[in-house]
Amino acid sequence: MRVLVTGATGMIGRRLVPALSARGITVRAAVRQGALEGVESMEIGDLRGGPPWGEALAGIEGVVHLAAMANPSDPAARRDPSLFHQVNVQASENLARAAVAAGVGRFIFMSSIMVHGVGGGALTATSPLGPQNAYGESKRDAEAALNRVLAPSNTVLTILRSPPVYGPGVSANFLSLVKLAASGVPLPLASVDNRLSLMYVENLTDAVAQILAKGGTESGGTYLVSDGQDVSTADLIRRLARALNVRSRLFPFPPGLLRTAANLTGQGRAAARLLGTLTADATEFRRQYSWKPPHTLDEGLAATAAWYRGNQQR
Repeated sequence: MRVLVTGATGMIGRRLVPALSARGITVRAAVRQGALEGVESMEIGDLRGGPPWGEALAGIEGVVHLAAMANPSDPAARRDPSLFHQVNVQASENLARAAVAAGVGRFIFMSSIMVHGVGGGALTATSPLGPQNAYGESKRDAEAALNRVLAPSNTVLTILRSPPVYGPGVSANFLSLVKLAASGVPLPLASVDNRLSLMYVENLTDAVAQILAKGGTESGGTYLVSDGQDVSTADLIRRLARALNVRSRLFPFPPGLLRTAANLTGQGRAAARLLGTLTADATEFRRQYSWKPPHTLDEGLAATAAWYRGNQQR
């Protein structure tokens, strides 16, 4: 099987490409510029600039579309919020149309649990959508666009809504949490008893590989995925601290007062991520694809901690 992977140089892509190659799948890496070592690479430039999708898709049987603008705090996105729509929606739709024209049989789209919004509680794939930022909105709209284009075609679409992805190379909010755990600073989070789903990057790449391995034996769909080990914020920090070989210093404080203080200081959404419950029920994906995560939460956190310690020493 020959597969085109977009976003091949990102955190997920750099681990997906070798994972697919190890399973005998031939990968063509779509990169903005340069090349990815060890596999066929093709420069496509800026996703907004009309990439040469026809050439990139020649001889391709499947697409894994990872490329996206993901950080709502990106300075460019703050200056021009429409970038999320241009990159995540319009470019995805253009790629889907090109995939249909090229006769591609399978299209896997990496979406996000954020299509459901922050603090959405316990979620299934059919839970109401309620994105609360431009990134979540763009992923919701991209899903809709892909379904419009691919549903009438012979290209099978599988959408994965992932919770926060962690592992070596992690950035943004999860990296901030790792730094917080590593600092040993006393934190008023011992009383937080929420539940959060996470996804270790190696588990996610294994899930994608399993979809491709199933071939044409199912009809696609939209699925939530996760490690399957939900944790509270307090427990997550304790586990991170243990993986980092530092002492976690959590003390009790009423979560309601933390939320009030965060709202008063304009940090309400950040507090919602730390204090709220957002879990993904991945039962249907596991059943449909006969999949289970090959790595535990603690194994993933250990790998993340090892990467972080090595990165700090350079």
